[in-house]
Amino acid sequence: MPINFWIIIAAQFAVFLVAYFSNRNKKSFSFAFVIMMSIISGLIFGITLDTFLIIYGVDAYIFPDIISFSPIGMNLRQLCINGALSYGLSIATAYYVYSFSDQTERSSNRIKHVAFLILLSVASFLAIDLIQPGTISMMFTCGVLVISMSECIALICSQKGPLLVFLESKKIMALLQIWFVIILITVAYEITNYFFPFWEWLPGTYHSKLLIEAIIILFGYIPLFYPMLVFWQLLERR
Repeated sequence: MPINFWIIIAAQFAVFLVAYFSNRNKKSFSFAFVIMMSIISGLIFGITLDTFLIIYGVDAYIFPDIISFSPIGMNLRQLCINGALSYGLSIATAYYVYSFSDQTERSSNRIKHVAFLILLSVASFLAIDLIQPGTISMMFTCGVLVISMSECIALICSQKGPLLVFLESKKIMALLQIWFVIILITVAYEITNYFFPFWEWLPGTYHSKLLIEAIIILFGYIPLFYPMLVFWQLLERR
């Protein structure tokens, strides 16, 4: 793996430590369990999301003198290392920055919510084939698809995801709080990637890189962290 990858991993680890020491006494799972589940789920989630985003032209990984537009650009070992470490650290961080026990609820209108989210997911998936890869529209469509599918999985498991809970209970400040935390994490990741580039946001080839970076900081990491929050929520509730 390139040296820039390991520098980014170091930055992610620093962010994780801040989250861990800030909230470790408020959590029910042991440190060892969180790390183990983060590595395992990071392998699965990381490879899946990388494949999805790269195929639809949202991002690509940078290797010496090469931009990899396909997951094939990284061999299986590299994909596994990236999934276990980079995604694993993000998943572990997500656990320590969100209070699941205070915010989660069981769904009383599961069928109605599932039907709506399935419809939204299908619409987003169909829209992907109509939108040019590597555009802002593609970024937002992929984000909507990831969030709606995550909420759908939560509802199938008789839970409401964070977004439904916040909207139905009108806990706007709680929603803004987790949004702000994700923005802080995004800034830390993106600043490191700016000076030691390992990934490239492909819409930057069609639009101003400053505009794309602003969109990424404000909204881009919400679809990344959302499935992670739902994952931990389901484990907590069981």
